[in-house]
Amino acid sequence: MIQTLNLNKTILVLIFSLFLITSGTISQERIIPLKNGKKALLRTDNTWSVIPEADTVLLKSGEMLILYPDSTWGYFTPTDSTATIVSKPASSDFLLESKKGPYGLWINLDKWDVNDGQSPNPEVDLKFLNKAKSAFGLTIFNKNRISLDSLKNQALENYKMAAPDTKFTKEEEIWVNGIKMLAVEMEATLKSGPMVYVNYYVSGYFGTIQASVFTRKNDIKKLRDDIKELMSGLVIYSVFKN
Repeated sequence: MIQTLNLNKTILVLIFSLFLITSGTISQERIIPLKNGKKALLRTDNTWSVIPEADTVLLKSGEMLILYPDSTWGYFTPTDSTATIVSKPASSDFLLESKKGPYGLWINLDKWDVNDGQSPNPEVDLKFLNKAKSAFGLTIFNKNRISLDSLKNQALENYKMAAPDTKFTKEEEIWVNGIKMLAVEMEATLKSGPMVYVNYYVSGYFGTIQASVFTRKNDIKKLRDDIKELMSGLVIYSVFKN
């Protein structure tokens, strides 16, 4: 990874060196696109810098903001009219806050209980189960930013350690409280019978979050709406806690 980053930096410096050599001193600042999709600011003193990307943050009030590199901000709305968009249900009025990362999960205490028991896996953060004890859920937080494809595939390999026949059955991008997430459903056969795993993955400046709910395949049809409602309460609020 370090070698890759250094190589990319070297190529970037070389590109700009060639640009400045052929162009000479510029009379005013200008912004140019880079091949990696980012933009760079060229200054009149022959220096340059990559322009930071805008960050999106969610307030506890449920409002989604875009924070721009120039210190301005605006309200966020998805531009894809075909996207699946969900937000925190009014009935989910208890915020289960993470102690590891800048996020939380709004839950409906009439349907879900908080599991405060110690997990044998130190990476597990929040834990919860439904009143009928037929569905169990948890979140895992990692402070690093991880590719969602890598995260999804690694999760599949981890599940296969317990159930070799684990497979993807459904995948879609979904906007949850203003944040784009990857929703992935898997099926597997354990000793107790066929199981369904509903996973939501998201990664960004705040780190990486995996939220998962497990239930028996026979129960997924009647529990699907409750699980979707639960996942719709996932919020990322960074340093903003109003």
